[in-house]
Amino acid sequence: MLSPPRCACQISCGIHGHAHSVAWAANIPASDEKAFWGAFGCSCWALLGAVAARGAQPLVTVEYRINADSRDAFLAALERLGYERRRDGAYAWGVFEDAADEGRFLETFLVESWLEHLRQHERVTNADRILQSAVHRYHVEGAPKVTHFIAATQG
Repeated sequence: MLSPPRCACQISCGIHGHAHSVAWAANIPASDEKAFWGAFGCSCWALLGAVAARGAQPLVTVEYRINADSRDAFLAALERLGYERRRDGAYAWGVFEDAADEGRFLETFLVESWLEHLRQHERVTNADRILQSAVHRYHVEGAPKVTHFIAATQG
């Protein structure tokens, strides 16, 4: 039996979190990149070729749902995480609060390129994981929803 190769995130990327044991149990051929990397719980690596070829700039969003009474503590923890994201290559980092849905927050940041976003996965330290865990503790409904957008261009 083949042993799983070490992915770039080593243990857990901390950006999206990967379910390595689930992915390897799925027995998906590595040639099916989208399904293979998707089984890890992350589409970032699966999309590398298509997105990188377009030179598209990614916008990453992370949606959180928190209890209203945790708002200030959550925002303080998220500000520390924002510093970590900017240190690892993100810019235009910000947090938005849904005016019509109390407790719904959207963290956003831009990254220079898709490849640079993948490098963010590799830069996550144990201290960063602690920051991420502190933020995720405030999230009340499963895992925060991560979405990737790429800059739209014609042609």
